[in-house]
Amino acid sequence: MNIAVIGTAFVDIKGHSINKYLEGGRNPGYIENVYGGVARNIAEDLINAGCGSSFISMVDDSATGRDLLADLNSKGVNTCHVGICPAGCGTWLAVFNELGDVVASVSVKADLSELPAIIDEHHKEIFSGLDAVILEIDIDENVVERIFRYADMYGIDVYCAVAIMSNALDKKQYFQYSKCFICNSQEAGMLFDHDFNAASPAEILQYAISHRTVIGCKNLVITMSENGSVYTSANGESGICPAENVRLVDSTGAGDSYCAGLTAALASGFPLSEACAIGTKMAAAVVSGTSNVYTGPKLFK
Repeated sequence: MNIAVIGTAFVDIKGHSINKYLEGGRNPGYIENVYGGVARNIAEDLINAGCGSSFISMVDDSATGRDLLADLNSKGVNTCHVGICPAGCGTWLAVFNELGDVVASVSVKADLSELPAIIDEHHKEIFSGLDAVILEIDIDENVVERIFRYADMYGIDVYCAVAIMSNALDKKQYFQYSKCFICNSQEAGMLFDHDFNAASPAEILQYAISHRTVIGCKNLVITMSENGSVYTSANGESGICPAENVRLVDSTGAGDSYCAGLTAALASGFPLSEACAIGTKMAAAVVSGTSNVYTGPKLFK
């Protein structure tokens, strides 16, 4: 199983409150710097699940960028088609409350302007032999257009993940070409212009079933944190996948890990219901541990 992931790499600066979080006040805690980014996280999670993984992106022309690449390489991620430029990495500054939930964040966008040229030059090497592509759909349209075009040329399914839904909405015309569109309930609210804050999983599922054709993707999956996820498919398969009962330590990267497990399972031929269960297992391992990537048993060998 070989999957390419196209999107961003970030340096995450995470502040954790050790007492009850006081909004607007001083909060004792600790701060850590880790490598992140939706696509970078997914690429690493695929390796941890037992898949072959390639990362297509940009990183900084700095010690940080080189260390990020070395870290991915040491874990088995193929980074042969990662470009280097002055601001290739994004930065995410986040504050977590005592429960491990994000209460505030600020991000700086990664510069992917040189990535289209890399894809054009190396598309045969990138796409040949792949089982699937995972695309961070909210990145530059020049990249998104090329990924769908080359994926179609090589007969590869594209699975869509989201980092910033407001940016993804500008690429709605591409959603119909995705094998599966994966987002959380807050992002789904923006996608459908509907408030899901007080909605039950059953209500979200019914809305997803009746509105999946609005975005046109073959499969739609909406994650709901501790309430699990809902799924609906063009073939009529739909349902609710409950979350696993684990203690929340840090929710960062849980959605990325879910996406990795779900995509690998679907690309391996699992039905959507089982793929969601595998994604849930990977996400649970992330939120209950201290790492932002799945470190459990290899699911795909």
